[in-house]
Amino acid sequence: MIDATRGLREKLGMGLVVLAICSTLMTAGLAADRDAPGWAATAAFIGTPLNLVGLVFVVRSVRAKDASRSSRFLAVAAAFVLVAVVVLILGARSTTA
Repeated sequence: MIDATRGLREKLGMGLVVLAICSTLMTAGLAADRDAPGWAATAAFIGTPLNLVGLVFVVRSVRAKDASRSSRFLAVAAAFVLVAVVVLILGARSTTA
């Protein structure tokens, strides 16, 4: 059976990988700043594991044979990565306040 959405899921997965890596690096940069408040380090401790879990689900999504299972894994991965990005935004706002 031909899976017409496989390419779309793979491209979305690669986009999530890039977003997760960029947000992890930005969170680490916020936490490394000596003048940053404690919340910036907390954002790194919360955001980095969430991004890693998201990356695991992206890999599971790309490797899944079944289209519906792959879509579920990708949705879970997107949720984890987007929550980590929100944590990054909150950490960045705490440095400016």
